Amino acid sequence: MFKWALLAGAALVWACTVPADDLGPGVDADTGTIQTGGTGGARSGGGNQGGKGMGGVVGSGGLAAMGGAPGMGGELGGGGAAVTGGIGGSVATGGTPGTGGVVATGGTPGTGGSVATGGTPGTGGVVATGGTPGTGGTTPVLTDTARFNFETSTQGWTDLGVGTSREPGLAPVRSSDRAYAGDYSLRYPIVVTKNNTSERLAGVVAGGIGDLPPGKTITFQVWVPPGHKITTLQGFVQTRAANSWQQDQRTGEQIGTAAWTQLSVPIPPSFAGQDPLELGVRVTVNGQWSGDVYIDSVRVQ
Repeated sequence: MFKWALLAGAALVWACTVPADDLGPGVDADTGTIQTGGTGGARSGGGNQGGKGMGGVVGSGGLAAMGGAPGMGGELGGGGAAVTGGIGGSVATGGTPGTGGVVATGGTPGTGGSVATGGTPGTGGVVATGGTPGTGGTTPVLTDTARFNFETSTQGWTDLGVGTSREPGLAPVRSSDRAYAGDYSLRYPIVVTKNNTSERLAGVVAGGIGDLPPGKTITFQVWVPPGHKITTLQGFVQTRAANSWQQDQRTGEQIGTAAWTQLSVPIPPSFAGQDPLELGVRVTVNGQWSGDVYIDSVRVQ
């Protein structure tokens, strides 16, 4: 805007210094009086002096031309300066609006780096399995609940011929060779060196027997080996009373071979109030023979 104001001032000074002869039609050279009747000449392009009208009223300068729309980023274009023209002078058109600088575009957007992929997931170690559960002490689990099951000891059973008028035999021992129930039984070794009939008795006496209620039954499980010379096999019980012997006897083919034979002895009413004396198994052998007889799971029920 300041530039255009300077141009307008220069034009005014120039107009004041022009010779009278160059004032144009409508102006008295001697008096400078504006004559009437003339029409103002049109002027274009701001900055040039309008033509001299014949006595016409000095036309008002055109409105200052508005500059072009602001360029993007450039300065606003200045319009042409207003000039004194004749009547009806055209508005001076301003200069061509300056175009702004090219709008700076941002740099090409950077592309992000490739998304980092995590490493291959590690596979867990093999799940540790617990160690084999430790076994407890040496106390076995009783799977035979009979009164005499021999799972932990001989339970007081002995050879009943020792210290009596009977022929003595060998002591019975606890064995895991075979069992009717549980894991153990009582092995009773028999050795006969005579050619005549011999007997062997294994059992428990007196206080080791326990209560014998009348009406109950004592059951014995007895295993006899093949090739034996056993003629009779008995389960028995007696009290201190005379003639109290009670038994269940098998003979010959009634005795199982390489199998368990059950012997059952009922407890009679006469046992009521009496003290037990002996309870056990009696074996009769005919001739020389040696072998093992097994006794297990003796119940009172």
